[in-house]
Amino acid sequence: MRQLLFICLLGVTCGFFSCGDSEDLDIPQCVADRLDSFMSEACEESEATLPGNLARFRFRTEIVYCFNWGACQPNKTVEIWTEECGLLCELGGATGLSVCDGSDWASNAEELAVVWQR
Repeated sequence: MRQLLFICLLGVTCGFFSCGDSEDLDIPQCVADRLDSFMSEACEESEATLPGNLARFRFRTEIVYCFNWGACQPNKTVEIWTEECGLLCELGGATGLSVCDGSDWASNAEELAVVWQR
């Protein structure tokens, strides 16, 4: 239940920011490539679920990309990728992970932009 709440809160937070095309933001090519397949797999918005999205965050001092699958897949983790195309951590999921690379995500991450939202 905690992980579903975390994913829902993350989705709601992302929903308050305006969306733009990935072409409007200077995103790394590997993130753009991953986005192509992510777009077809992310959850669609419905009355019961929040949509999937890709958002850019500042985590501690680095820029990262958050692939949030949405609330229709509660056991799937939210993936955090670096600009250098490495998987930094996974959040949420069945165990409700909230620590990324040794730091609490919520108190160390600042959302900068929503790159794409379903």
